[in-house]
Amino acid sequence: MSMQINRISLSGWILDDPSKDHDYECTFPMLQHKHHKSVSTAELDTYNGILMQVVVHPNAASIKYLKSLKHGHRVTVEGALSVHQFEDGINMIVILASSVERSETLESLKCAAECTGKGILDSKEMVAHEITK
Repeated sequence: MSMQINRISLSGWILDDPSKDHDYECTFPMLQHKHHKSVSTAELDTYNGILMQVVVHPNAASIKYLKSLKHGHRVTVEGALSVHQFEDGINMIVILASSVERSETLESLKCAAECTGKGILDSKEMVAHEITK
């Protein structure tokens, strides 16, 4: 007997601001890329990454939190792979997310520190740096 496991956890960059459809589901495209440390360099090399559409049901995450996510934010998405039908009738394999969290890698922190000319930044400085990008 074989068991199919379709749970997935990916970290990547949001490529477009999240949008809501008529069912109040929130959707956004995400690019997972292991070679790049910033969204700008990853977007230039999408062929070597994994581009996935993420669908978040309102019961899975706070809509207020999802509204704060923007293009270029790095997130970790956990959920299940599924076939989803969108409003326009198109079916697509998506991640049905049960969790979406902002994530920062050590490389991102180092890059931010280099950009500001400081050492490793504390969390308040990191947030301020992200907002000014």
